[in-house]
Amino acid sequence: MKYLLEFKSFQLNEGGNAFPDAESIHKHEVEAAFAKFSEAMASVFNAAELELIGSWRQKELSGDLDCLFYSDLGLPEISQQLTQAGYETKIFYGFNIVSVKFGISDSKFVQFDMFVRPLDTNRAVNDLFYKSPTDERYSTKHRVFLIFCALDSMKFDKVERDGVLTNFKGYMLRPDGLYQFTKEFKKVNYKIVDRQKITDDLDEISSVLFGKVYPYSEWNTYEKTLALLEKNPKLDMRAILAEYREKLKEEGLTVPGGID
Repeated sequence: MKYLLEFKSFQLNEGGNAFPDAESIHKHEVEAAFAKFSEAMASVFNAAELELIGSWRQKELSGDLDCLFYSDLGLPEISQQLTQAGYETKIFYGFNIVSVKFGISDSKFVQFDMFVRPLDTNRAVNDLFYKSPTDERYSTKHRVFLIFCALDSMKFDKVERDGVLTNFKGYMLRPDGLYQFTKEFKKVNYKIVDRQKITDDLDEISSVLFGKVYPYSEWNTYEKTLALLEKNPKLDMRAILAEYREKLKEEGLTVPGGID
């Protein structure tokens, strides 16, 4: 859940607000704006591989636009090249993001958040974390946050002392794969004392989440993911959905019908 909280902090405090004079963008403007932005980035970097992501299809107005930018350049080098080309930028190191203020017309500037991923990154895991089918009713965040909450419930190798949980192991999903971590109780809260990536294979991630392997096409939307989680007898769905509802409310996201 730590990654979810960090991501929330980015969204509330920084994302969509890196440049005070950048404006929101209407859904009907997005594809043309992204095409113009992609062309400009290709000029700056000689060649640039970008993919438009985010929840812009599910809302009429977006505060910024998100895209994946595949590159082995470091964030400072990306920012420097953009600055030299005349663009205003801001770096968010915790998420490998370079935000760019980009003019989509003579009078309107929009913020593009480029999530920088290595050229050799596992694109399938990227799709899991950042993308949804074009006809998906809910945002990618709805599905990813549900997965976060399900994983957060999967504590094992628990150790208790005097009735207090002192340490345990669990799972964490990040953009490059699934991690296993160990947490220990330190003074007033739990701290991660060990974290290791265990897989970036979607079949193996499916096995952890659902108790068996399903093709990703069977859990690439919020509704499909929910249906398969509900089939896993080892999960306490009542507790998972209670936590999920609270997280959606904190995020200002619509709570899907049927889980109220």
